[in-house]
Amino acid sequence: MKLKKSLLKIIFSISFVLVVLVLTEIYLRFSQLGRDPVAIASDQYMQFIHKRINVQWARLTTTDNVNTDHPLEPPLTVFANQDSDRSERLTEIAKLTRNLKDVTLTSYDFLKDRKYKEQTKYTACFNNLGFRSCKETDVKKNKNSIRIIAYGSYQAFGHGVNEPDTYSYKLEHLLNEKFKSKKFEVLNAGRHAGTGIIGLAQFRKDFPVLKPDLIIFDYGFVDVLIADDNIFPTVLLLEKSFGISLARLYSYVINNTSVGYLTWLKLNNRHIDERLREFRIVLKKTIGMALQNNIPVVLIRQKPVRIRSAFYESLLKSYPVGKVSYINGAAIFEQVHDQYKDKKMPEDFWWNEVSPENQALLLQNEYFRSPYLMLDLFQINSDGHTLIANALANTIPQMLKLK
Repeated sequence: MKLKKSLLKIIFSISFVLVVLVLTEIYLRFSQLGRDPVAIASDQYMQFIHKRINVQWARLTTTDNVNTDHPLEPPLTVFANQDSDRSERLTEIAKLTRNLKDVTLTSYDFLKDRKYKEQTKYTACFNNLGFRSCKETDVKKNKNSIRIIAYGSYQAFGHGVNEPDTYSYKLEHLLNEKFKSKKFEVLNAGRHAGTGIIGLAQFRKDFPVLKPDLIIFDYGFVDVLIADDNIFPTVLLLEKSFGISLARLYSYVINNTSVGYLTWLKLNNRHIDERLREFRIVLKKTIGMALQNNIPVVLIRQKPVRIRSAFYESLLKSYPVGKVSYINGAAIFEQVHDQYKDKKMPEDFWWNEVSPENQALLLQNEYFRSPYLMLDLFQINSDGHTLIANALANTIPQMLKLK
């Protein structure tokens, strides 16, 4: 009898929770009616993209025939910008996050629909030191060479594009064309899912040996999203069937319900001020270490990121003019947006997923502007890399006092 009563209580409790969730879902969907159309269109598309990403992570991390150790595909090793003052943590991060050496890999843009997997394939060479390059790098600099290292996340690495389309490759060619008496080498230390603490850890290990003349620090996109180290890989270390079930349940609830998505959004944004504070600490540590060794620093404000220009402008006030600079990617893209509107785009162009009426709405949101310079919602295409390379090529000679 007691067992029966206990079962009835459990069933009643579960039923009550489900009824509350259903009613909340209905309320949230109807409450959209009076909202700003731009905000509604933005939320709908963001949920659509997050659904794709979550499904991809769940699929790629739970399918037996997928190589889960592929460094360019989920699950990706990621570190939050916490405890950046701990030397042993930085040493461990540097050890775990250096790219592979002497290997060429093929991947695809996993942020797009999988039906475009073949069209979005790209190749990445990793050289003898683990930089993204098809040519080897000598540890010792040549006498007349100027060495620049670009640390960063997807954008610096060149997610979804081949090496000649990355801004590191383009920048090296621009500088060598302009200053023929010098030999520039731009080393691409970009990494998928990179955060500032990874850049700090790698730079701390690299600079005594590689002796760069200037570094580029291109982070921000992942930094504001990550609450802790390696959340997805940690989930998948659980007993396999439970890990799969948890990943699929998480994915389903967030992807298909307003309750799930808005709850996730609120929880994710809850500590954004703390993440920005930690990111700022990492930037200051990196800049401080660089300037102590007379190495100028160029920061890049990435295009699709919620870190405002004021964040970088206030940071720069602490440093001598000409020693630290920043490139505002979002502003650069917006200035030239109209020049690319009539360009013929590929079949898998991400903006085609958006209806014409929603395109007009989304263009009013800074996050979605300049779609013609983007490979997908988050990462820049070859034209976007060209703009970043041009901006760097204008800034770096002034910082290095080249004429």
